[in-house]
Amino acid sequence: MHEAQFYNKISSTHVQCMLCPHTCELKPGETGVCKARKNIDGKLINLGYGQFSAAASDPIEKKPLYHFHPGTEVLSIGGYGCNFRCNFCQNHSISQAFVEQTAKSHTVQPKQLVEEALNQQLKGGIAFTYNEPIINIEFMIETLKLAKYHNLPTSVVSNGYINPRPLAELIEHTDAFNIDLKAFTNHFYQKYTGGSLAPVLNAIQQISDSNSHLEITHLLITDTNDSIADFEAMCKWIALHAGKNTPLHVSRYFPRYKYAHDATNITKIHNFVAKANETLNYVYAGNTGEEANTVCPNCDKIIIERNGYSVKTLGLNGKKCLNCNTEIPLIL
Repeated sequence: MHEAQFYNKISSTHVQCMLCPHTCELKPGETGVCKARKNIDGKLINLGYGQFSAAASDPIEKKPLYHFHPGTEVLSIGGYGCNFRCNFCQNHSISQAFVEQTAKSHTVQPKQLVEEALNQQLKGGIAFTYNEPIINIEFMIETLKLAKYHNLPTSVVSNGYINPRPLAELIEHTDAFNIDLKAFTNHFYQKYTGGSLAPVLNAIQQISDSNSHLEITHLLITDTNDSIADFEAMCKWIALHAGKNTPLHVSRYFPRYKYAHDATNITKIHNFVAKANETLNYVYAGNTGEEANTVCPNCDKIIIERNGYSVKTLGLNGKKCLNCNTEIPLIL
């Protein structure tokens, strides 16, 4: 059993988890909202330490990360559990599972993951993804530190529902984040995730103010979070608080889990991408099977061509546009 960080002892038997804004108060034997952190004998235990649902080599564009070591492969690590309750979850089989009830998980140590990434010569390094990785923050931080020692790039794909202090420690050891900004209304977060909007915006701001690379994903769900006015307000907020060069991925929703709404109309995806392009410099349609090229915002020349997960760098001189010399925000 691995004792968790970021919790307070309320009494000799009761604890309060301080990892995310739920701040679950737990009696002995109780598990937090995330299904992965449990009060055992008056200590908060991370049940998911070293327990994983998947470990696979992926194109880094699949995270999605388009401006962080584009065209490379990354060792993607997934676990079980999540601190949200999205009934449209695209990975519900692992995100809504209790760690204690999973029979398919296998235990690994940070050293094994780093050695695997090094042995495969994965230039994209290691990514924590698939479920909500922050609920396994103790394992993540140990792995991230070891990866940095070996000069392996690291990334985290998260819903951003985390308190500032643990996020600050995570940022210290993480090269890149993709944060899922699910909507731009608190009503949506309360109704569909069981959380709230403000902590996610605060996390985006905190990452943006750091040296870590940031990209944002917005899953556009049919008849649910597809108000063009709310989306426009979201894009303006991103431009103001994270910068116009922050890559935004507008991703297509497909019916999953408890949600049966039709898949997002492709034309709607295109319309939202066009609207975002009025405010932001790098906007991508995701989960559509279409090209998602990186284009110079100054001269419209293709910088990086993407056809599926086939990636070609066409118009770069270092990190500048080969045609007009505009600086392109990339980590290569």
